[in-house]
Amino acid sequence: MGGTGSGNYGGRPTVEAALKLDLHHLIRSGSFRPGATVTGSLAWTNNDTGEQRASIGYKAHMEDEHGWVRLTYATTNHWTGQTTQHDYTVELETTPQTFGGRRWWWVCPRRGDLVAKLYKPVGADGGIGDPIDKPKGMRWITFDRKLEQVEAAETVCDARLLRFVQKLVYCG
Repeated sequence: MGGTGSGNYGGRPTVEAALKLDLHHLIRSGSFRPGATVTGSLAWTNNDTGEQRASIGYKAHMEDEHGWVRLTYATTNHWTGQTTQHDYTVELETTPQTFGGRRWWWVCPRRGDLVAKLYKPVGADGGIGDPIDKPKGMRWITFDRKLEQVEAAETVCDARLLRFVQKLVYCG
């Protein structure tokens, strides 16, 4: 029991396994620069094997209070082998900081919320903000109910985050 190769593998995708674009990290690392237009590419690697998992090209244009990032990448459907090219522009906005300066945020392409990170789940064939497909075998009524639960939870989280940010802004 518990020998080599035993145990649970696979399972549901997690946020930790998703491809992530962290705007604050991209600015700190110099990949994106407020007040400038920069181009480049990013790559994600498998921590265990060192193999490249994905890559994305970008052009980031950041003015004083707003900007945009153009993302270009390709996805391959694992079932059909069909490759699809994606070209998205994601808006950027800022909010004032309590002690001066501004904080940069992505404008979520799906919901329009201000977010620090954009995620592309493992195995997702679509682009950022594309609709979520119903899993094979799941009944439509169950799928609709689950989507409503997710959207309700996101609404609660968004409202709490907004209240928190407003408190920070008005504290100074």
